[in-house]
Order: sequence, then structure tokens, then C-alpha cells
Amino acid sequence: MSSVCINCDQTQSETYSSKQLVDTKLHRITNVSKHQFFNAPFDVNMRIVQGMLSLGLGYSALEKFCMHMNLNIMSSKTFNSYKAKVLNGHLVAYNQLLLDIRKDVRGEWLKE
Repeated sequence: MSSVCINCDQTQSETYSSKQLVDTKLHRITNVSKHQFFNAPFDVNMRIVQGMLSLGLGYSALEKFCMHMNLNIMSSKTFNSYKAKVLNGHLVAYNQLLLDIRKDVRGEWLKE
């Protein structure tokens, strides 16, 4: 919902039904714009994409789910952008885990 000035058509305030993931680790990883707040992913969109991916499903399954639940369907472009953010987050976590394991193994190896 947004409040718009009747004289100049500028938006005075906006309220979303789902919070945006601003200042979260995922948002910092995927931040590609100066406009951090406006490009922050919505929590509900990110969760539905993560859910579909965790089930091994893709966009067509999301379309069917939304149709059966009588929900507005997310565009494939939006789905793919959220999918890229989720996968990028997994890659960052994976690389950090590998670095931590290598550090621990190297430390144990040097002790001996």
C-alpha cells in the first residue's frame, strides 16, 4: 500500500505485506546497486524460491503451486534473480566452510 500526493504524484509512504531483507548477510552478498533498500529482496519471495529449490523443483512448479493456491505468480525473471541470490549465498557459505576446514587441518598438521 502506498500514499501518493494528489498534486505531484510523489509517493509519501509505502507499506509492504512482507518485509524486505535489508542489512542481512544475504543482502550484502548480493548487493549490486547504490539503492540498497529498493533492491532488497522480499522475505516471502526469497522463502518461496528457497522452498522450491530445496524440494528440487523450479519455476514451473512454482507456477502450478500459485495457480492452485490462487496467488499472483512471480515472473520467471524475478524467480531466476532470487535463485541466483540463493545460489550465490550457498557458494559463499561453501567457500567459507572450506577455508575454515583447511585452516583447522593445517593447524593440526603443523602441531605434529
